[in-house]
Amino acid sequence: MVAVGLAASLVVTGLLVVGAPDEDSLAGLGRLLVLTVLSGLVATPTAWAATLGRGLLPGIAVAITMMATAQVFAVAGTGAWFPVAAPALWAIQPDSVSALQLALVAVVPIGSTLLTTRAWSRLQLDR
Repeated sequence: MVAVGLAASLVVTGLLVVGAPDEDSLAGLGRLLVLTVLSGLVATPTAWAATLGRGLLPGIAVAITMMATAQVFAVAGTGAWFPVAAPALWAIQPDSVSALQLALVAVVPIGSTLLTTRAWSRLQLDR
């Protein structure tokens, strides 16, 4: 919903300020929409870390670690195969990331959701 709201607000603002968008602008808007959705999906490991650490700081630490690792992989030239970095690389240069590399992004939320759900099923209330 955030991705759709962001894209809609950009369309309305663009129409008011500039006028009708051209083909390149619409392509960029489509990439922004997909990038926002994929970025949200890639952030799901933070829920598992926050659950295991029983607080916000472990989730924040995992998010920072994922961003730093994605930067290292991107600079090394293998970022398209790293699911956390692939959406941003695709948004910057769509021809540099294949469909298979983008499909690997789905592994992150599926695995994180399974691990988080399993951890939640084993949680106990502190007394």
